[in-house]
Amino acid sequence: MEREMRPPRGTATLGFAFGVCSAGGMPGPILIALLERLGMGGSAARQLLTRLRRRGWVTTERAGRVAVYRLAGPMLRRFDSIRMGEQPAPAWHGSFWQVLYDLPESRRTERDRLRAAAFEVGFAAPRPGVLLGFEEPAFVADFVGLRGPDVLIETGRWAVAPADAARIAEAAWQLPAYRAAADEAHARVREQAAEASDGWAALRALHDAFELAVPVWLTLPRVPTELIEHDLGAGRLSREVTAISARLGPTIIGSLEPWLAGHELAGLLDQVPSEEGQRW
Repeated sequence: MEREMRPPRGTATLGFAFGVCSAGGMPGPILIALLERLGMGGSAARQLLTRLRRRGWVTTERAGRVAVYRLAGPMLRRFDSIRMGEQPAPAWHGSFWQVLYDLPESRRTERDRLRAAAFEVGFAAPRPGVLLGFEEPAFVADFVGLRGPDVLIETGRWAVAPADAARIAEAAWQLPAYRAAADEAHARVREQAAEASDGWAALRALHDAFELAVPVWLTLPRVPTELIEHDLGAGRLSREVTAISARLGPTIIGSLEPWLAGHELAGLLDQVPSEEGQRW
């Protein structure tokens, strides 16, 4: 599994560009021109694509002299999680899955990979050397080869009463901090929900709403509903962005679709059918 890294600045804008065009693949000139419409400089857009390609977060294929970009790796997984909306919460079966690990500093890279793999599937790290989750930690199988006298990686179940489990989840998954971030994003989205004068202004307004919401969506704690005592706020934020999208959508389409269709490289744009329930 790829080692997760902090996304470079502008990554959310790139994902938005693919989403608003319902694109699986975008030729470079169209993609860069759209990123410029969204407020990113052309040089910055090209640098971003180069950095993400080196990380394996985008791939390219050649169509003559034109590069066609596609999302890949962690970028594609994040994109799909946003596009399809909130996924069902895991079930509570009366116990946590836990992973206990102790890897020396000489194995720091492997330790970071283990933690990244755990976070990818919704585990939390309440303290160093401990990972907690609600589903079997299948990712540990990728680290079996690390076992040795200086390495500890053990898995097991930890049965906990519901009231105690809710208290543990509140702290381990930092739910108060998540609620505060969701509330702040919701307030800022509402503040910025102004009327747009034309299709491109509407597109930028929708982009700004998504840029505020994406960090909240991507960090939604994967915690059973039975263990959440107070609403996390992600649903309210999603409804607000959906309302903005519905209001601005016709204006955006009126400018975006003719622009895409009239581009000389429109034939290289790989658009995918919209799926029911997606955010875009």
